[in-house]
Amino acid sequence: MVSADSHKSETKEIGGDKAEESREIAIDSVLSAYRAKNDSIKARKAHQNTLAASLKHLVTTSKYFGIVLIAFLVVFTNTILLRPTSDTAITPLTSQAVEAVSSEELTENMQLEAVAQGIEDESDLSSVSGDLNTEVNSYPAAEIIESTNAANYIGIDPEGMWSYAEGIRYFVYPDNTVATGTIQLNGASVTFDDYGAWISTRIDVAYVSQLPDLPFGCEVVSSTMMLNHAGVQVTKGELVSGLNYSGDPNEGFTGSVTSVGRSGLGGIVWPKGILGLLQSYLESAHDMSGSPWDEIERYIDNGKPICMWITTPALDHTVVLTGYSADNVWINDPQVEKDVMMNKETFKAYWAANGYRALSY
Repeated sequence: MVSADSHKSETKEIGGDKAEESREIAIDSVLSAYRAKNDSIKARKAHQNTLAASLKHLVTTSKYFGIVLIAFLVVFTNTILLRPTSDTAITPLTSQAVEAVSSEELTENMQLEAVAQGIEDESDLSSVSGDLNTEVNSYPAAEIIESTNAANYIGIDPEGMWSYAEGIRYFVYPDNTVATGTIQLNGASVTFDDYGAWISTRIDVAYVSQLPDLPFGCEVVSSTMMLNHAGVQVTKGELVSGLNYSGDPNEGFTGSVTSVGRSGLGGIVWPKGILGLLQSYLESAHDMSGSPWDEIERYIDNGKPICMWITTPALDHTVVLTGYSADNVWINDPQVEKDVMMNKETFKAYWAANGYRALSY
């Protein structure tokens, strides 16, 4: 039998053990909670450091990202940015937008600000990166063309500016909108697609036929059309009456404009052989023989038609170049009709076959 005192002592010992056990459990619980909280804090700090590093990388490379994105948008111009209409204004670039992409000083300030503020979660980083993307995507189409192709301007016009990007021409107005549809520019009708890409440039030159009275007078009749377009009131008959005749086409007409000679041809005259006559009506008339093709196109851009000497498989001929596109040209053919369309490369080959002869004003 166990005595009462002994039972009490045993009970006290058991109770003490339980209390100690409960205390240890409580301590372990507190320590576990503390460790969990500490691990959470460490994980959060690691997460913050990772996000801060990501932000630093994003901001540091933002200027390069902006350049790459701009180039990408220009390449896919028909589907992303170059969709303005003639009455849709494009917001010009602000100095802040430029600095956000190109200023190293602003980049460093943004890094410091990001570290000072801390990056709490993904939404914070998305907010910052979203701001950067907004700056990049706010580049208007006209500014992309200008800023990435500063050395490739085609020319300046009082009504706006020709610009060139990725092989495509655009006409940018002073308010930074791009031309669409057909507009009148420097005496020419210039057509653009719905996104502002140039399609063609054409001049409306009144047509004069060489038939039936001047079957071999294509040079004279083409010159008549050119002079008339320049504002000179002269007829083909008046030019014929002023022609010089010579066995050398550089000096004058070699045969007859109305009948066939012994050679089976009516005769020819080259630019130098008719230039003096044309200058008596229009002082600015000049020989363009041997000009590079891009200069020929610039004359059309400036509303000036060009008399072009060509050699086709059938005959030597003179026509008036009145327009061009990427693939075609338009000519007033005094033997056929107004605005005859011909493949550009074919026409250039015919022109080359005749010695690249041409004249304009």
